[in-house]
This record gives sequence, C-alpha cells and structure tokens, in this order.
Amino acid sequence: MNRLVVMAALLCGAALAANPPWALGAASFGQHVDADPNGTVDITDTEGVLDCTGWDKPAVDVSGTLGADAQRVDVQRSGSTVTIKVVRRLNGKVFSGATHLQVKLPSASGLRVSTVSAAVAVRGMSGAQHLQSVNGNLQTEAAADLDMKTVNGSIRARGNGSRVRLSLTTVNGSVELRELRGDIDADTVSGNLDIKDATLSHARIKTISGSVDLEGRLAVDAAVEVSTISGQLQLHWANAQDANVQIESFSGDIRSCFGNNPVVRPQFGPGRSWRNVKQGTVATAHIKTLSGSAEICNK
Repeated sequence: MNRLVVMAALLCGAALAANPPWALGAASFGQHVDADPNGTVDITDTEGVLDCTGWDKPAVDVSGTLGADAQRVDVQRSGSTVTIKVVRRLNGKVFSGATHLQVKLPSASGLRVSTVSAAVAVRGMSGAQHLQSVNGNLQTEAAADLDMKTVNGSIRARGNGSRVRLSLTTVNGSVELRELRGDIDADTVSGNLDIKDATLSHARIKTISGSVDLEGRLAVDAAVEVSTISGQLQLHWANAQDANVQIESFSGDIRSCFGNNPVVRPQFGPGRSWRNVKQGTVATAHIKTLSGSAEICNK
C-alpha cells in the first residue's frame, strides 16, 4: 500500500511539473525582470484584460491569471527591449476572456501592445505608446507620441497636460478624447469621434459616415482640416470667431451661431459655404462635407 501511495505521489508531481497550475489557468502567474528605464516593452496578447502601469523602477513586473486557452507567458529581455508574449495552446479554439495580466514597467519606456480582443488600459506612462487591437477596447492617459489602432474596439484617451501627437485609426469603433493638447491625426469609417476640452494645434480628421463632435479651442498656430462624406459635424470652439474658418458642403446643411456671417448658397446648382475671416490671425480651419451637416459655434 505504501509503495502505491509513493508511486501515485511521484506521478502527480511529474504531471504538475509538465503542466503547472498557472498554465492551466488554475493559479496566478508572476515574473520579474530588470529593464532599461528608457527602453521598450513589447506585449503580444490575444484576449482577456491587459493593465499596464508605469512606475519609477528599472524593472518589468508581470503578474495575473491565465485562461484555459493560454499555455504560458514568455517574458524575455534582449538589450533594451523586454518582450512579453501570451502563448496560446495549439488546440485553443475559444476566447474565454479569463486571461488577465497586470504589467508594471518604467514610466519613460516606449510601449508597444498588439492584441486581438483583449481590453487594454494604460496609465502613468510618459514614453511613446503604440496600441493595436482588432476587437478589444483601448484606453490610455496620453503622453508624448500616441498611436492607437482598432477595427471594432473603442478608443479612449485623456491628456495629462503635456503636448501630445496622437494618431488613431478605427473602422467601427467609437473614439472619445478628453483634455488633449497638441496634434491629432484621425481616420475612421463609421466610428463616431467625440473630442472634448481639446486645444488643437495641428489636426487632420477624416471620416466616411461617423459623426465628429469637436469641443474646446484652437491654438494660436492651429491648422485644422476636417472632412466627411455623410457624417454630422459639430464644431464648438471657444475662439472660433478669432480664427480663419471655412466650411464647404455639397448637399449637407451648414449652421452657424454667428449672425454676421451668413451661409452662402450659389444661385444655381448645389452647394453651401460659410467663412469667417480674421485679419492678422494665424489659426485656420478648413471643413469639408459631402452630404453631412456641419454646425459651428463659440462654446
């Protein structure tokens, strides 16, 4: 009997060594590596939740729980780059959403994230960020250079007072930007863009059918271009009358809160336009729409 118990224990130990509990999604995972404070952290994930937080230590700490379809997490350093990769099982077929990783990394690091359907949240970072997902939502505190791309996932970014250069692309995902100061380059097909409390310097915003709501003010050196085919545009800039603004539409309505600048309609044929000219002003905004309506107000 004792011999059988010993043999069973040995077999169980061997099984656990080959398939540790965290690899089966039954327990937590943790790994810690030294890192270059100004290096790069590259994360590849598939599904679940990914939380990234900047800290003041020259190290990367990875912890969390793996879902049943995840086999392991590989954490490696090569030079100034730390790579984190969630490896799926070969027979994994269903995204369970159970994988949850928490990553702490040097706040000045460059961060690159690529996921399929994982929800990504980033905070406390001052380095450049490149965040990409297919269906997962992306959320961050903007700092320095920020590049965000999704297909169906939403994009959320909030400024921290520093000037940023933001580039974003989405197909169907909605975009919500708050308190940003700097440059924005945005492309969307049908996703709506909601931008509040923004101070725009250089901006190029292009959409097919998504609506665009811009609220904030124009910097003294602003150069803004907004275009849409059928999306609805709302431009609420506190200093709109202090800039050179031109709005053109083929068949969409144009509404203005400024009674001294009426909307102009050609005597023959389609088209509408509105213009505000401010002598000695550098800030400019050019708005074009095909069939979508446009409204401009001081707010």
